[in-house]
Amino acid sequence: MRYDEGHKAATRASILESASTLLRGMGIAGTTVAKVMAARKLTVGGFYKHFDSQDELFAESLAVAMRDARARLYTGLEPLSGAHFERGLIDRYLSAHHYHQVKAGCPVAALATELSRLPSAMRRPLKVEIDGVIDFAAARCDPPTPSRAWLLFSTCVGVMVVCRAIGGAPGERLLEGLREQLKGALHGEG
Repeated sequence: MRYDEGHKAATRASILESASTLLRGMGIAGTTVAKVMAARKLTVGGFYKHFDSQDELFAESLAVAMRDARARLYTGLEPLSGAHFERGLIDRYLSAHHYHQVKAGCPVAALATELSRLPSAMRRPLKVEIDGVIDFAAARCDPPTPSRAWLLFSTCVGVMVVCRAIGGAPGERLLEGLREQLKGALHGEG
């Protein structure tokens, strides 16, 4: 049976979405082409109609995951600036909801230790998406600089990674305390 190009594009997008969720939830080492294809009830043989390699799939899926996380974490913060933006972002990123939603959250926090071991070609699409997040934040931070946006992003990622590593209720309590301390520290209140 022949399908039109729209079907092929939709299937490819569906595979990318599954892979982005599995990567965040199971890690890079725990995600395989077979698992990704099974999640969509597709055969492994059909994978090569859409991607040349697992590396290509993972690279593009990490970018999809970052775009998805950006939409979830940054939407609604566009009109804010300065301390209001920074506090809003901290509240959103370091929320209990994000803490518990590893599969739908920021891929950097979900995969931090694994990302550094990937070849640079696999990290490149993710880096492009992170740069977009930094540009978005830099325009709204106080001062409105990339270094301030990087400080905010990397601190939030680090806090989330550590709290998830502790896990459970203790990790969530630590997250709540660090969220409030970070907001105060960034604005001379801590």
